[in-house]
Amino acid sequence: MTGKYFLNGLDMYTQYGFVPAPGCSDDFLRFRQPKERPFNDWPEYSGKEYDTSDNPVYNDRVFTLRGHIVVSTESEFWTKWNALFTAFDKPGTQTVRVGEFSGDTTQASGFKVFMLEQPEIKRWTRLKDYPGKRAVEFTLKLQEVQNG
Repeated sequence: MTGKYFLNGLDMYTQYGFVPAPGCSDDFLRFRQPKERPFNDWPEYSGKEYDTSDNPVYNDRVFTLRGHIVVSTESEFWTKWNALFTAFDKPGTQTVRVGEFSGDTTQASGFKVFMLEQPEIKRWTRLKDYPGKRAVEFTLKLQEVQNG
């Protein structure tokens, strides 16, 4: 489970017990949506006249980080959960890097993000295939920052 996700250079499994949910990296794969180009909408002509002389610019993305914190005890959960929350809940942007993209040089430096909403915790579950382990499912919305 190590090497999947990194937060500010720290392995999220080792540091926080984070195990990504299936499809967790989908948002990170999406292209940014282009911002609307300037245009003129002349009433006497059909359609719009778009200014295509400049390079397109793009909106920032919102990422949904979905997964579980896997631990052995309730106290371990609270320690790791509070550490994860504190790591995202501080000034400035945080850098999330997805390990499966490590060969992609365009994402080698990771994604600059900040916490957009408070995390949503769903359940505390014993893992039957892993005796002695428990998991808490959570979802965290992150706002991408391209400049800053």
